[in-house]
Amino acid sequence: MTAVLPRVREAAVKVLGRQLDALLAGRAPRTPQNHALATYFGKRTPEDGRIDWTISARQIFNLVRAVTRPFPGAFTDITRQGAPHRLLIWRGRPSKVQTNGPRQPPGQILSFEPLVFSCGQGRHSKLLNMNMLKIKGATPNRLWILNFLLNYP
Repeated sequence: MTAVLPRVREAAVKVLGRQLDALLAGRAPRTPQNHALATYFGKRTPEDGRIDWTISARQIFNLVRAVTRPFPGAFTDITRQGAPHRLLIWRGRPSKVQTNGPRQPPGQILSFEPLVFSCGQGRHSKLLNMNMLKIKGATPNRLWILNFLLNYP
């Protein structure tokens, strides 16, 4: 998202620049909306960022990109020592990492360096850049996060 916003802003400035005189003069073309073709979508909520590890690595990657800053972010909930923790994921990328042995359940941490999660459709998704991971309610450093995840049951 952070890479897209500057490009969108630049395009908006160009479009507005082409139409500004007509807008100010009241001569801007107007096209009425066809209400028969109009659709509605509910308000976006933070819950829209919840990661469903059963979908493909590409779909998870697209979700992470769609809800990254300035939006609330993609997340997954884990429980450690009986306490729930929310992991916020700001950046990642799909990977074709293959593991030896049986397929692990979706959402399973497969590797810590790099951090790799199992996801749907028979592939594993290398989603997290450790510098872009945050545990809600904590301001941990990289070593703290790694220790937290290594001790994750």
